[in-house]
Amino acid sequence: MAIKIYQSQIRPTEEITQTTSTSGMRIDQATATAIPRAFKGMMQAGEELYVKYEKQKAENAIIEAAKNIDKDDVSEHPTGGMSINKEGLATRVNKYKESTKPDEAMAAYKADWQKTLDTTLLTLKGPFAKKMFKNYMNKRFISESGTIRDNTFVNFRNESRSLKLQELDDISYRIANAQVGSKEYVMAVADKNAFFSNKSNYDLFGDQFKKLEFDTANNIDVLTISNHLNKDPLQTKLNFDAGVYKNLDAETKIKIGNKITLAAQQKALSNIASDSERVANGLAPEHDTTQYLKMFEGYESYEEVKTAIDVNNFVYNGISQVHNAKQTDLASIKLYTLEGSGEEIKAKKAANAIISKAITERQEAINNNNVVGYINKINPEIKNLDEKIQTTTDLEQKKVLVDEKKLLLDQEFEKLGISENKRFYISQAEIQATVKAIVDPSKTWQEKKATLLSLGEIYGKENMPNILKQMSAEELPTPYVIAMSTNSAKLNEDILQGYSTKDLEKVALAELPKNISKKDLNRKISDKINDWEEVIESQNTGSFDDVQYKAMVQDTLYRAVLVRIDRGDNYEDAIKSVTKEFLSDYTISPEKTFFIPKDVNGKTVSQIQVMTKSEAIKLDVEEGTYLDSFMGADGYKHYASETEIENLSDEDIKTRIKSAIQNDSQWLLNDTSTGLVLHFTWYDGTKVPVMNGSGQKIEFNFLDTAYVAPGTNTELTIVEEYDVFGTNEDGAGVSP
Repeated sequence: MAIKIYQSQIRPTEEITQTTSTSGMRIDQATATAIPRAFKGMMQAGEELYVKYEKQKAENAIIEAAKNIDKDDVSEHPTGGMSINKEGLATRVNKYKESTKPDEAMAAYKADWQKTLDTTLLTLKGPFAKKMFKNYMNKRFISESGTIRDNTFVNFRNESRSLKLQELDDISYRIANAQVGSKEYVMAVADKNAFFSNKSNYDLFGDQFKKLEFDTANNIDVLTISNHLNKDPLQTKLNFDAGVYKNLDAETKIKIGNKITLAAQQKALSNIASDSERVANGLAPEHDTTQYLKMFEGYESYEEVKTAIDVNNFVYNGISQVHNAKQTDLASIKLYTLEGSGEEIKAKKAANAIISKAITERQEAINNNNVVGYINKINPEIKNLDEKIQTTTDLEQKKVLVDEKKLLLDQEFEKLGISENKRFYISQAEIQATVKAIVDPSKTWQEKKATLLSLGEIYGKENMPNILKQMSAEELPTPYVIAMSTNSAKLNEDILQGYSTKDLEKVALAELPKNISKKDLNRKISDKINDWEEVIESQNTGSFDDVQYKAMVQDTLYRAVLVRIDRGDNYEDAIKSVTKEFLSDYTISPEKTFFIPKDVNGKTVSQIQVMTKSEAIKLDVEEGTYLDSFMGADGYKHYASETEIENLSDEDIKTRIKSAIQNDSQWLLNDTSTGLVLHFTWYDGTKVPVMNGSGQKIEFNFLDTAYVAPGTNTELTIVEEYDVFGTNEDGAGVSP
């Protein structure tokens, strides 16, 4: 507690000249005068010390107060970490500094400052502390409010700039992604021009405004290029080289130029590879490669790319020829001469392999009776029709589609030079589905017959031989083929009866005389069709599996005989009637190397004309002039590679092969039994077709009775017309 000292208590009177000490000692005047002065000094010093004390105490108080108002109130979480319960003024000031709204930040700070001042003053004691704290807070207000003001104005400006830059980015994106000249493009360009003519925008960016305009133009070109690269790197490269992108700065032009070139090259290589797959399948290249080489000028890969493009074009032209050439022209399709560097030769070999494979695939498709499958591959229109036919259930609609398909196929057959016996109209997929339905054990024989007959109704009876051949290749049981091949409705019905052979034997064999066995029945059947069997045995190896085919026919006729015995016929009558009906469809040649059917594809065959034509062709072959003309410019050389006579001269080869053909040729059936093919005996004893270097055979269809030589269309020498007369006792016609 401060001690108050009054001056009346310590100031001496003027009268006193001498003072006595407490001990009775007298004090002289000088001493008496000095004492008050000394005491007064002591009092002054005490007051100064008091003031210093109060000031220091006040300073300590405001230091503590300053600490408290800036200190964050934090607490520790039970799970770890710290959380702020209440922010100190300093923390709040820093947040105000981060604001982008100067007015709001200043108002909030002033209110916060005033509240802090008022609250803190209540905790302070003494005038010195309060006064000093007010001074401290006033100074702090001046400093912090200025800093907040400056920072928030900068923040506001930066935010404004950022928003404007976002606006500019949006405009740039719109320009870059719009079609030049479009409404969107025009509007976006107008917005850009308005942006750079706005004075407030100029004021906002100051000296950087002109650079910003330049950078924006550069950025628009960069964005445009990026957009174009995603859509068409090749055209982007061409545009870049042509100077379309005019606003790029030098550094950007170099960097993005390399990027464009790389992207264009990658796309070009991808397109070339894609085209390689297309052309291998006979499809036209999808891309115009005329500009591709420009992408690689100055690069080591230039020659490799050029070779790839050239090879693609060569393969496409080659495959196109394979898909469109006549059969007789396939051998003339050109392949690469293997010249050049190692990689170039490798590429050319691959091209030759693709074209050669295409030729082989075409030949195999035709040889395997899958000509429709091949044409579907090269003609999408026919393929689509074929798919519609398979999914259409309405019979009349299916007929309409089939007629349309047949018309288109006939055009393709003519274009490709497909021989009559190879002209199939039903696809392999439909054949497979039909065979599956016929062999279905749940179907009755009437349903199976109806399925077979429906094919003739839809595709025409004239096409049934070829359809049956296709079905045989898909493992249609022989009895069905034989049943559909015969003109006897009764025999057809007996063959298709759904009884098993074992069930028939249990009943029928019991009706036989005791001296007649199952073996005897089959032998008697075989004897009746002996001439027909000889024809089958005479056929070229590979056209028929002689033993198997004869056995299946034998078994089929045997079942038909059992059916008739089961109905009550005498076994001899049953054998005679079944074999007679079977043989009545044929006329056997005198040499028994072929038979002539009474009809082909529902059309009657002129037996006389077939025999006359076959003999006339053989006569012209034996004379030699026609044979040389048929062989053409390549002559007989194509036979040399398949024999052991390659070391002979062309003339020697001709002499040997020609002599063999002239002296030992015979007519055999084609693989659908709808015509004849001239064969001769090969050096190993087999029979091979007479064929020229283009793969064309000396053959004609039974319905083709024009007296012209196959392959040359020259008139044949007709000596006399053969007459076909009578039948043997079993019903088969026999030529004299």
